[in-house]
Amino acid sequence: MRVWVYSLLSLVRNLISYYYHSGAYNALKVDVWSLGATVWELAQTEPPFADVQDPQQIGVQWPPLRQPELYSRGFHEFLKLCSRPYGSRPNPNELVNVRLFSTMILT
Repeated sequence: MRVWVYSLLSLVRNLISYYYHSGAYNALKVDVWSLGATVWELAQTEPPFADVQDPQQIGVQWPPLRQPELYSRGFHEFLKLCSRPYGSRPNPNELVNVRLFSTMILT
């Protein structure tokens, strides 16, 4: 529980910082970060920063995957794009063009 509270507080602190430093706030770019965090959690079976005790230690990039060789280049590219700093993070329309999705047939 404590880790989730720290993660939430850190996220709020980062969002406020992004808002003041990058001008207009784009909620969709925050949703892209959250999507990446959820995908990382599904792959690792725990949240990306679950072992961090101090919110100041939470980095911009996701922690390394435990077994990166299990995942495709497209998967790694997707996570990398989702964890980019706010100003260079893709919006959802740009994100669907990554290799991970280009091999899927979307109907």
